[in-house]
Amino acid sequence: MPRVSGNPALLQSRFGTKGNFELVVPAADRGLIFLWRNNDARNLPWSPIFWFAQNMGRVDAITMIQSNYDRPGNLELIARTGDRLNFFWRDSGPAFRWNGPFPLASAAAGNPVLLQSRFGRKGNFELVYPSTNGGLTFMWRNNDVSSMPWSAPFTFAQNVGRVDAITMIQSNFGSPGNLELIARTGDRLNFFWRDSGPAFRWNGPFPMVLGSAHLRNIPTPDGRFVHVEGTDFSQSSTVKIAYDIFVGGGPTTHQTGDRRDNTDGNGNFSDDIKINLSPSDRIKARVRVEDERTQMTAEAAL
Repeated sequence: MPRVSGNPALLQSRFGTKGNFELVVPAADRGLIFLWRNNDARNLPWSPIFWFAQNMGRVDAITMIQSNYDRPGNLELIARTGDRLNFFWRDSGPAFRWNGPFPLASAAAGNPVLLQSRFGRKGNFELVYPSTNGGLTFMWRNNDVSSMPWSAPFTFAQNVGRVDAITMIQSNFGSPGNLELIARTGDRLNFFWRDSGPAFRWNGPFPMVLGSAHLRNIPTPDGRFVHVEGTDFSQSSTVKIAYDIFVGGGPTTHQTGDRRDNTDGNGNFSDDIKINLSPSDRIKARVRVEDERTQMTAEAAL
């Protein structure tokens, strides 16, 4: 196997009885590498590698789906090289030939995401990719028209700055289904969604608050405390702390309750819960912290 780079794209296709694995990955120096696993054979062998699109140079990122074109369905791939996107497709046989590159868009960064949606009779292609100018760019392909035209690029979410990576699905909210997207900017995640019409509006960003909590047992002259420290919750907001402090399994060996605390401008907080149980070296604790703005929770144990 030659050296590879970028992100691999793997799917289980409708080729074969069981459904083969189809894998494409950028080669480290230039072009793309394709191989497939025969899931109908007992030893599940991978095919020899097939190298294509060497004329593209080094490919940075890819996305791939199996569409409903032909039977059992063509492979459809979009590759980013620098800030350019190119489209490829592979027929369902008998040639099994990769076709492309077909220039698609510019000013692209990060990883593109492609899906075939339930919009339209055939099912449109929906594409989102990070923009070099910040934010995200959306395009769609009208698969009900014989020429299969792509829409003009539509850029949104510029207020989040440069986006590094994304993932997207079509959900069962709305009809035929909203587009749901999560984008990473640095070490932060934001959620976006696009309605099913008539507005077709991208909504967001909605910060994905992934708070965490840590516990310590602290003895002081005023007694013993469980110190709760939380990080990365909603900024300048409120958290609810539910706790269970215990030394055994009986009803008189548990101290339970809940309280609220405020987070600072960075989404952090600390709180000390006084232990009212009989002295013991076997103190244990469980704490559940709920972010009251997002309802996301974090748990910790001592």
